[in-house]
Amino acid sequence: MSALKPSLFALLGGGLLGAMVFLNGALAGHVHPLAASLVVHLVGLVVALAVLALWRPGATARTERLPPWYYAAGVFGALAVAGTGLTVNSPLGVSGTVALVVFGQIVYGACNDRFGLLGSAQRRLTRWDGLQAVMLLAGVGLLLHD
Repeated sequence: MSALKPSLFALLGGGLLGAMVFLNGALAGHVHPLAASLVVHLVGLVVALAVLALWRPGATARTERLPPWYYAAGVFGALAVAGTGLTVNSPLGVSGTVALVVFGQIVYGACNDRFGLLGSAQRRLTRWDGLQAVMLLAGVGLLLHD
């Protein structure tokens, strides 16, 4: 399978995430960040239900028991959205918040690949992975420097 289609979807997801961070922060400027997170997740639930009702991807039902940590994604998502609601309205702004979120994702991704966290496959990290993290951290530093 070509990496082009997944790469385009990932780019779209990144852009949507950046817009979501801004809009969530704007909402959190008017209500408590946890209330903003609740609104964002409720709207997301409605959209997900509508998409599932209109588009049946043809996946078969699986009856095996899922690991309980799969459900932690909802907890992590709620905390991440509430956290970005706080940081967007700080001196970090939208660009600083998004940059640090992306850096956090790079660090988590490297740890996840190296140690196979939460049942994922392990992958040996290369010097390119380290260079990527160092360059991204340098970029974050430049972005946050006044």
